[in-house]
Amino acid sequence: MKPTNQKAHNQSLLKFFLMWAVTTALIVTAIVLTYKTPSEENARLKKRVESLRKDSIQQHLMESTLDGIDATMVSLFDSYNEDTLRKLDLYPLEGIEDTEMKARLENIRSKISGLIKSANQNKDQCKRDLEICRETLSLRDEQIRTKDATIEQLRYQGASSSGQ
Repeated sequence: MKPTNQKAHNQSLLKFFLMWAVTTALIVTAIVLTYKTPSEENARLKKRVESLRKDSIQQHLMESTLDGIDATMVSLFDSYNEDTLRKLDLYPLEGIEDTEMKARLENIRSKISGLIKSANQNKDQCKRDLEICRETLSLRDEQIRTKDATIEQLRYQGASSSGQ
């Protein structure tokens, strides 16, 4: 049994097989790309998360170091007793007859005066340094919070892309 219109039959059959091949190729391409792309993206995201995690660890170490410096500065301020140095500076020299002893005490008094001036300058410098450390610490805290949020966002993206 042969078709009466052989030419039209062959064209229809050719169109059918051509459309079937295009449709099958599209479906296969979609399936392959669906499984290939997330694995590449997951690998890239994992590298990014690891990099951010290392940065976060470094910032936590820096934060603990700054906390230690802050505690040391506070303990230095607490242990510094300016009144004792002032009392030593005001020690009377009038009643001492021995000129050698008087010269030695005068030398000590001048050293104590120098220590008071130096201590006051160091105290002011320490206050400025402490303020700078606190500002740096607050900036680092903000950076850590930003990086932690980015890590969580990347984890969420990675979880949602691997779930598809």
